[in-house]
Amino acid sequence: MDYGVTKHAFTAGQNYVKQNLDSKRFAFLKVYFDVSNAYIKDKLIFMFYPFNNTYEFLYKPDLYIPFMALMSVVMLKGLKLGFENVFHPEKIFLMQTRAIAILLGLSVLYKGLSIILGASANFFSVLSLCGYKHFYLFVFKAFSLLQLRIISFIVGSYLLFVYFLFFSRCLQFESQKNNSDLGAGSRFFNIAIAAVDTLILLLYMKF
Repeated sequence: MDYGVTKHAFTAGQNYVKQNLDSKRFAFLKVYFDVSNAYIKDKLIFMFYPFNNTYEFLYKPDLYIPFMALMSVVMLKGLKLGFENVFHPEKIFLMQTRAIAILLGLSVLYKGLSIILGASANFFSVLSLCGYKHFYLFVFKAFSLLQLRIISFIVGSYLLFVYFLFFSRCLQFESQKNNSDLGAGSRFFNIAIAAVDTLILLLYMKF
């Protein structure tokens, strides 16, 4: 797999998203893909350093970054398989299908828990927040290619910490937006789901 193939895959992914969102059936999803280059830049900086943010628009979940991050992880794994001379096109399809299935399954589970605990969590917002971990995973896997254990450990530890902080704060913002009076169940849901998804990111980093 060379750069041309990777670039073509990204372009195809972007075109696929735009074409499908033009359909009225998916009009309600447009808000999650309505992003600009400035937003993406600021959002990625916020994801790396979620300690001092005063801009509420950065808490807004989107599906563009998670979608492209997931594709990036799959393409990076495919590139690694290519270097090892064990690449097969069907492996890319299987990896992407499995990643999407796990992401959807977790989002459904989290949404179910939010209903049980009385938390205000929109399904697509939860899906977006869960999908952000693929960006952190891509960064970690890219550093892991250097095969420097100490650097990988430091980078991985930092990414896990900031992901938990980013996830919990964004989820809290979504809960406050939907319900200004947060109960104990809602607060517990925000922290618990952020912790669980951080552990899942850790498992992804290990395998």
